[in-house]
Amino acid sequence: MRSPYNENTKAKRILTVITVIALIAMVLVLGLKCSSDHIEFGPSNENVEDSPIQIQSMIDIGQWEFLTVDLEEIADTMASRTFGSDRKLIRIYTGRMRLGIDLSKAGEDWVKVNGDSVDVTLPHVTLLDNKFIDETKTVAFFEIGSWDQASRDALYHQAYRKMLTRGLTTQNIEMAEANAINQFTTLFKSMDFKQVNVHF
Repeated sequence: MRSPYNENTKAKRILTVITVIALIAMVLVLGLKCSSDHIEFGPSNENVEDSPIQIQSMIDIGQWEFLTVDLEEIADTMASRTFGSDRKLIRIYTGRMRLGIDLSKAGEDWVKVNGDSVDVTLPHVTLLDNKFIDETKTVAFFEIGSWDQASRDALYHQAYRKMLTRGLTTQNIEMAEANAINQFTTLFKSMDFKQVNVHF
């Protein structure tokens, strides 16, 4: 035999669950209505109005990296002796070149806004850090005889010049520029600009 108390408790629980479901449904309906209202009004101008603050934030970042080039270079030197054996030194250098732009070098009118269109003029892509050789990863591959610091420095500069030639190419600069155009186009479109023109 069922207890009236148990029946009442069960009924109360069912009523509570129905009430909670109804409240959730109301919240969802209101949420969807607000969302559709927002979409109905179209893109908000608030982002465009706030764009000077966001543009200043871009400048404050300073350097923007758009391409990383990892390099490994072998440099060698040899010295002959009149008496005794010849000396030879071969070292392997590892470097990481960062290509990008420095927005602190951008002109005052690097961003020109015309309604929902924006024209962006970026500084030229350059090497962001001249000290791109990681000396902690330098390996003495082959070494015969004793070498002074001046000889080792000369070998370092030999590797440095080779890396510049291999890394700072027209192809790599153009690749970094393409990445910059894509990223800045995405950034300004996120601020509700419909037409974004990026050039250097």
